[in-house]
This record gives sequence, C-alpha cells and structure tokens, in this order.
Amino acid sequence: MKCLKSIILCVFLVFVSLQIIAQQKGEFTIKSSGVKSDGSLSIESTGEGEGVSMPLEWTNIPEGTRYFALNLWHIPHPTDSSVVKSYWVVYNIPSDINSIPKNAKGFGIVGYNDKDQAGYDPMKSKGPGVKEYNLTIYALSEKLKFNTDKVYRTDLLKAIDGKVLGESTLKYTYETGLVNKSAQQFRDSAERPLTEEQKEKVRFILSNYDAGALTVHDAEAIHAAFRDAGLRMSRAVETVIKEAGFNPDQLKELAPARTRN
Repeated sequence: MKCLKSIILCVFLVFVSLQIIAQQKGEFTIKSSGVKSDGSLSIESTGEGEGVSMPLEWTNIPEGTRYFALNLWHIPHPTDSSVVKSYWVVYNIPSDINSIPKNAKGFGIVGYNDKDQAGYDPMKSKGPGVKEYNLTIYALSEKLKFNTDKVYRTDLLKAIDGKVLGESTLKYTYETGLVNKSAQQFRDSAERPLTEEQKEKVRFILSNYDAGALTVHDAEAIHAAFRDAGLRMSRAVETVIKEAGFNPDQLKELAPARTRN
C-alpha cells in the first residue's frame, strides 16, 4: 500500500512539474500596442488615418522556428467564412526578429494583398458597423519558396502546410466613420443642458472673482476651475456665466479656454 501511495505521489509531482513548466513557457502570442484596451485598432493604422501598419510583438516562440510569416485578413460576410479578404502578407521573416515598429519596412518579403499591391492595405470598410479583423503569425520550421514573385494569401497558406510549428492570431475591431462620430458626440455633449449641480459649480467658481475687475490671471484660474469641475465652455455654461454677471467673451479674450490632453 505504501509503495502504491509513493507511486501516486511521484506521478502527481511529475504532473504538477509539467504544468508549471508549461505555464512558464507560455503560448506563442502576438500583440500590438496599436490595439486599444477596448480591442479597437488605432485610427492611424486605418484608411481614415495615416494608413500605416501597426507595431507588433510576438513572444514564446516555438522551439525550432527558423522563419515567420504574417497575414492580415478579414471575413466580410460573417455567414460565409469561405470568403476571406487579405490586407497584408509578409513571409520569410528571420527567426531573430520578434517585434517590429509602426510602419515597419524590410523585415521580410512582402506579398500581395487583395488590391494586387505589395504592402499593407489600411482597412476602410464601406459598410456601417463594427468589423472584426485578424492578424495571424505563423512560426515556420523552414524558409518558404515560391515559383512566382507575386505571393498572395492563398499561396502562403499552401506553402506553409506541414511547416507550421505554432501560430497566433491577434483579433481587433474597427468601425469606419468613428472619428467623425466621436467628434459629433463631443459637440452634442457640449450642447446638452447643464444640471442644477453643474450650474451651481459655475456660480460657485465665479463667486470668488470680481466681474468688474477681471485680470488675465483670474480668467486663467476660472478656466482651470471649470476644467477641474468637468465643465466645457459651451453655450449652456456661457448662459450661466452671463446670469452671474460676467462676460464670457471677456473671459475668452483674457485667456482662451484650453482642453485637457
């Protein structure tokens, strides 16, 4: 019985050790600082921004990896996964590279996207709503060879068959027109009526100053107090300023309002 318990204990310890090693090693993973905390892509890497490729970093590279390959792709019709759009293909990336900066060049051989162009195609969806995109990296056991200079996604997927030691996909979202939408939302919020609490904040801030003897320092201090209170110089705020006996135009002339960075 003691012998059996010892065997069980040894097996258990071996299992735990293997689990710890696996956790320490981690999974092959690709990530990007260009993807925001909400999972959306920074506007600079889209057709509405600079249109440059995002910075990338991959970790826990599989043993035996000699090259990497990248593909940025999207399924435009969620109900039909057989149709895939390709935005970026790069292959024969040396194994000693594990990160690239924004708008990186010369780190591998660039393939062709669906616009029949060699390089990064910044997405700019024609349809409304949030779209999901995928950037997959493949860790390969050998260098890829092709019989053509124009390598597309389909060529890449055929060539890597049997050579993939590991792969990781970075998923992110993008919505065309979100920049303009955000600007409109900002304007809309600026025109909303103030609550009684907000009006009282405006009155309290102004009560510390003399409307007939305002200085530049006073105006700057008032604007700073407004910002700290979460108040923007909107029409609603200007109305309360006038009701308190102050001139909002004078405040702007003495010290133009600034927004937080």
